[in-house]
Amino acid sequence: MILALVNDRLTKPAAEKVQQGHQEAQRVLAEAARNVDTVAAMGLAKPLAEKAGRANALSMALLAEATNRSSATIGSGKFLRVVAQIMTLALGAWLSLGGHITPGGMIASSILLSRALAPLDQSIAAWRGFQQCRLAWKRIEALLNAAGASVEDPIALPKPEGRLTIENVTVVAPGGDKAIINNVSMQIAPGDSVAFIGPSGSGKSTLCRAIVGSRAPHRGKVRLDGGDVMLWRDDQRRKYVGYLAQGTELFTGRVRDVIARFDEPDDEAVVEAAKLAGCHELILGLPQGYDTLLANGGGMLSGGQRQRIALARAVYGETRLVVLDEPNASLDGEGERALVNCISTLKERGVTVIMVTHKPALAHLASKVAVMQNGQLKKLGPATEVLRELVAPAPSENVRSIPGGSR
Repeated sequence: MILALVNDRLTKPAAEKVQQGHQEAQRVLAEAARNVDTVAAMGLAKPLAEKAGRANALSMALLAEATNRSSATIGSGKFLRVVAQIMTLALGAWLSLGGHITPGGMIASSILLSRALAPLDQSIAAWRGFQQCRLAWKRIEALLNAAGASVEDPIALPKPEGRLTIENVTVVAPGGDKAIINNVSMQIAPGDSVAFIGPSGSGKSTLCRAIVGSRAPHRGKVRLDGGDVMLWRDDQRRKYVGYLAQGTELFTGRVRDVIARFDEPDDEAVVEAAKLAGCHELILGLPQGYDTLLANGGGMLSGGQRQRIALARAVYGETRLVVLDEPNASLDGEGERALVNCISTLKERGVTVIMVTHKPALAHLASKVAVMQNGQLKKLGPATEVLRELVAPAPSENVRSIPGGSR
């Protein structure tokens, strides 16, 4: 009993920290799985893997320490028990030789051997658990690297201007044969802004995923400054591509790290991005400002607040291509005004902006409007002309408004 209490006192703190480390690593992986498009679009796989790796490495070190302490105390207890048994059996053997008790030498030898090997069995069991932990981490690394580019170490391309080329892109639904995007082609010049509109299920969101490289086309190519977006390095995507997914969820971490995409944060650039997204005052009002820890995907914030911080993440740093999928889905009036100002500023800076919207106010901000129907590009032209046709269509036209929803 005393040894059990000593063992509990020595190993309990380390065991609790081991559990916390495992939970942290699992949480990072779960968030990455839920936001796989954002991870792929902005090259967040490496920093998130490093974050999970640090948590897992700490837990493994503590696990080894706890195992050593536990093995030492358990081994000491078994050793004492075996010594007591040896002494008892030795005394019995001495008494047997003196004729005081019945001989039992063979039985005593068998018991002595089994008891002497017991601590070795415990050591083997502890080592097996350590090996299983190592194998589990290798499986996690394989999972994180599974969605990586087929090229192991692609060359670093020059800083892009933002020229986007979509060449006969067809995207098929996972596990099926139906095309969500069917043979879409277009050219988008650096600094252009294009609003994608169309009915629900027309493929607007899927096309956005293909543009940022989180969904590989079944046929065709999407090129950024001539280079296939699937072959751009993750660190360059993290630097030059911004993406705001339709379902906004933030990764756990400090606000400043979330905005900086978990790279070493540049304080000036973080604040500039927050001001551009109109959430600087919002962040200052949090308990620790930019050092506030956002847990559980930013669950402490409202949907609109999460969306504005996610917008700041999308426009952080030297971003040259920004893709916004329903960026005002959860915004109030103040948030929408901040979004309009943000898009206008991006256009002034020559950043290529792609957005999915069904709000005329946002569509009018774009230089061009693209109408999607049934996975195909039905119309592409100057925003004023296309929107005027949609407001007063000819009787034969199928598209009569700026519909909402996306796929």
